[in-house]
Amino acid sequence: MARRNFSFKDFWLTEAIRLREDHWGPLDDAALIRQLRSGNDSPEERIVRRARLLADREHTTTLVEQWTQGAKLALLILAVLALLGGAGAAAGVLSSANRHINVLLAIVTLLGVHGLTFLFWILSLFLSSRAFSWLGQFWLWLSRKIARGPEAALAPQSFVSLLAQNSALKWALSCVSHGFWVLFFLAALLTMLGLLAAQRYTFGWETTILSPDVFVSLTRTLGALPAMLGFPILDAELVRQSTAGATLSESTYAIWSAWLLGVVLCYGLLLRIISLAICLWQLRGALLALRLDIDLPSYSPLVARLAPTSENLGIDAPAGGDTLSAPGDNVTRSYSSEPVYVGIELPPDTNWPVFPVASGVQDGGVLESREQRHALLDRLHAQPVKGLLLVVDAAQTPDRGTLRLISELASLARATHILLWQRDGQASRQQTWQTQLADAGFLPDTLHLDASSLPDWIAAP
Repeated sequence: MARRNFSFKDFWLTEAIRLREDHWGPLDDAALIRQLRSGNDSPEERIVRRARLLADREHTTTLVEQWTQGAKLALLILAVLALLGGAGAAAGVLSSANRHINVLLAIVTLLGVHGLTFLFWILSLFLSSRAFSWLGQFWLWLSRKIARGPEAALAPQSFVSLLAQNSALKWALSCVSHGFWVLFFLAALLTMLGLLAAQRYTFGWETTILSPDVFVSLTRTLGALPAMLGFPILDAELVRQSTAGATLSESTYAIWSAWLLGVVLCYGLLLRIISLAICLWQLRGALLALRLDIDLPSYSPLVARLAPTSENLGIDAPAGGDTLSAPGDNVTRSYSSEPVYVGIELPPDTNWPVFPVASGVQDGGVLESREQRHALLDRLHAQPVKGLLLVVDAAQTPDRGTLRLISELASLARATHILLWQRDGQASRQQTWQTQLADAGFLPDTLHLDASSLPDWIAAP
């Protein structure tokens, strides 16, 4: 695996194309393969370049950009909800009719849900490969709802798949969750500061079954961390006196308000800020370590197809009679000396071969099944040939699968010719075949309408 100089979007589009081809079949890339074989690019670079070209052609790039805009809008909606939720929670705590604040209920209201979700998040880091982040999952769900369309799901699926493969998904979703809570507590603290500055409140605790010592221990324990930041810590006797209905001095109520603000700041806002910073740091490291795993089953055939190990004279130059000369470049692959002829999806009752065969030419048979295709491809990958003749049924309409097979077979031969054969009296689609094969990069001199124009190295005179 290697990273090279790829952006996150390069990896994203490459994963999107991989998933699309896995789900809906290979894309027509015959015209791109020959272009990508040139140069000294690594296999990873060729795969990424192919994905970028296919993404632009198939409008996958547009899908990714549209989903990105939808994801940003979903983040904005979450941010607004966080601000409204924080302000609403703080206002709810300080909105009692007699302006008396039950300290215990205030803490539970402001920190309860946050504390539970934070605890689940911490446990999930140790017990699962995926972090608990229902806010992050909600963001993904909302972004999918915003970006609608027949193929809109491809962008978020590839985004999640890419991040999950490189252990970055849990940190990305955790950043969304912690960011939400940071905004929540910012809004809550600002609302509390505003209301405490503008109105007079009393503080106390109420209980039916608990002793005052329980509240003394609770307030001193919770106040220990804020005290390190300069917030006041409550005296034990002051806590015991702060029962419901007790009348205390204004300075005591000021200490209680500062204590409450300190608790929310330390165990709410600062805890989430630190967690957000850690997740951002982990996410940055994971993104910098992104790799393209060319050992994946989806990429293995691509590496072979994109490798510049042979030149196809059927595309680059016309064959010179019965001479199978190599081009003037450095060819690293050895070739079999005997040409091969192969039929592709011919009618079952075809009298094969359909042309007079020259001596010393191997019969590759007629390919009718996927197993036969794979067997021939494996054979030619192991031992490419100098000459290859492909015979197709010109009465049939060329499809993408057949054109891809022709291109792949042609990449495993030094010279490739194609016979557009059909029975007498049948409707001809030779012109369609010629157009499609020309678009795939085959020169007119390598396309034959009948056996009389075949080169001497494959057909007998």
